[in-house]
Amino acid sequence: MGLSIQKFLNTSTHFGRDTLVWVTAATVTIAFGVTRFFAWSGDRNDTTEANVDFVIGENVTVVQIIIDVPGNTLDGATTVRIRDDSSSVGDIITIGAGVTGTIITTLGTPPTIASGSIVSISMAAAGTAGVIQIRSIQVVYQRVLN
Repeated sequence: MGLSIQKFLNTSTHFGRDTLVWVTAATVTIAFGVTRFFAWSGDRNDTTEANVDFVIGENVTVVQIIIDVPGNTLDGATTVRIRDDSSSVGDIITIGAGVTGTIITTLGTPPTIASGSIVSISMAAAGTAGVIQIRSIQVVYQRVLN
């Protein structure tokens, strides 16, 4: 079974927050020394960023990333970055060696991404041995109202 994307509006805040959720029925495994890129829409993840390009249709500020890590035998940390037009933006999110569970990161430097930008998420697995498993990634963002 492939991956699916869900988008919904949470009206619990004054301005509203949208969450773009990448969910997989099968866990994606990333070996040490490998970088994978994940699309913000659809079921795509790849070692080539151009293969997961997604053009965002509105101005947004990313405020939180939530990652479900069911397994992690890496002996090094995994870095997660938001990508905007092939450049890393915002905070570096680090998943420590062997860390599993739900990783919730509120960004201290939330990046604002302009409508029309090509976005993705990169995950680089460091170390000399092991793998990390990713079940889902949630990108929580707030629309920038003009």
